[in-house]
Amino acid sequence: MMKRTEREATRKAFADISLCENKEISDSYAMRLKRWKQKMRNSPLGVDLVQEDKERRSRIDRFLRGSNRTWSEVHKIDKHIEQVVIEQEYLENPMVMSKLRREKRDLLVQLHQLRAMRDVEKSNSRITIF
Repeated sequence: MMKRTEREATRKAFADISLCENKEISDSYAMRLKRWKQKMRNSPLGVDLVQEDKERRSRIDRFLRGSNRTWSEVHKIDKHIEQVVIEQEYLENPMVMSKLRREKRDLLVQLHQLRAMRDVEKSNSRITIF
């Protein structure tokens, strides 16, 4: 009988030691986890980057829609002012407008001639005489 009680005592001791070791391991794990969470609390890696990116994109989209709307309104106003000025100038002095149109036409013709001359010079520079 003595052997049985010794065995049971030994088993109980091993069970106690095992229980104590398991408790120490779990306590150690819990403490490490707590320290890690505390260290990472202020880390930039702990945030939801996808959500931040979505919010940033929506802010930019709202800004662009507002600025595009503003620029289109400014463009419309500028076009309207330009049209009113042209009409007013034409009504006050139609001869000036016709003169300006003629000068513009002449300038465009000169531009075409200069481009054609440039192209001729390029092709002539490629031709070499041996």
